[in-house]
Amino acid sequence: MMVPTWKKLRSIQAARLVKLKAPGTELIILDARSIRAFSMEHLPGAMHLDPFHAFCSMQIKRLPGKARFLVYCKTHKRSDLLCQKLYQKGYRQITQIEDGFTGWKNNKISMKE
Repeated sequence: MMVPTWKKLRSIQAARLVKLKAPGTELIILDARSIRAFSMEHLPGAMHLDPFHAFCSMQIKRLPGKARFLVYCKTHKRSDLLCQKLYQKGYRQITQIEDGFTGWKNNKISMKE
């Protein structure tokens, strides 16, 4: 079975997130969880982008083309779908958090500059 191209994108454990914050690069954090989960708690600076929402494609078109994206959810279902949609729209600098929001929370990672 052949792995879809978008599935070959980079993934990272939450404990290693600090390495993504390179100076001078724009890192956009996308939370693919439900709006309810996002409103309860999310990574600092994250924006909510629901891959199941009808307006998802329009929201993706508004994202900067040269940015790097960090995508997460809880179980990979939503973040996988969002990564696929980003890839289909031409974005290539996409990283998915392997252990999702739970991994970030358990590791107490700071995303502040």
